[in-house]
Formats: sequence, structure tokens, C-alpha cells
Amino acid sequence: MESKQKTVLLEYFLPMNPQGGRRSQFNENVELAEIEKQIRDVELGLGGQMNMKKGGYEMGIRADPGKYLITLSNDEDEVIADYWNKSAPKGVMIDLAGDLWGASYICTDVDQVVKIALKFCETGRLTRAVDWNVYEDLANEEDLLEPL
Repeated sequence: MESKQKTVLLEYFLPMNPQGGRRSQFNENVELAEIEKQIRDVELGLGGQMNMKKGGYEMGIRADPGKYLITLSNDEDEVIADYWNKSAPKGVMIDLAGDLWGASYICTDVDQVVKIALKFCETGRLTRAVDWNVYEDLANEEDLLEPL
């Protein structure tokens, strides 16, 4: 019997490393293994940006080896939440793809990035396993996080 890869339906998908010129897709069935591979390939020196939309929210992952900026946007393209590293040193800036970001916005653990992305693809929500900075004037935190 042939084993099937687990796929998820995304409202929108922009791969980090487009193969054969493949660009953004709408209402696309995407293999979770492919999303994980693209994120892990960043550690081989393949930086870029991936965008995935599900449940009316869009997750963006901007990446360089060892540095990942993870944001969640609403339908108006406003960032309503981003990854928050509470243990990052204060006042330290990190260069990511030519832009400077506070260290608290940068995830350095590729395994954690994979878990965040896959949870979003499956649920359309943010995992509770990490901390998030939610912009309360734009969104309600409980609406964004995976159900308990």
C-alpha cells in the first residue's frame, strides 16, 4: 500500500524556495513535509520568505540561517502578532536579510520554527508552545491561539 504524505489546504501559499519558477498559489493543497523541508533548507544557506494563509490569517516567515522573523497578519495586511523571544538580550539588534530587528523578534531555533509553521498550517492558529506579541488594538489573543 502506498503511503500518502499529509497535506493541508492553504488559502494562499508562497513557497520560500520556488521550484521551477513556481510562485504563489491560491487554494493549494501543500504537503507538510515540503513546508518543513523548505524551512530546514534555510540552515543550508537558502534564506528567503514564506507566506501561508489559512483561516483568514497569513503567517509570514522571513529567514536567514539561524534567524527567523515570524509574523501573523490580518486581511488588511496589518501585522497583528509576532514571535516573541522573552529571553533575548535587550537592546541587541540582529541583521536579517539586510534589515535590523530587535533580538526579541527573532527565533533562532529551526525546530521551533517548523513546529510553529506546521501548527499554523493545520489549525490556522498560533501554537501556545511559544510566546507571542499580540497587538491588542488589532486582535484578541484568544482568537489567534490554538484552542485549549
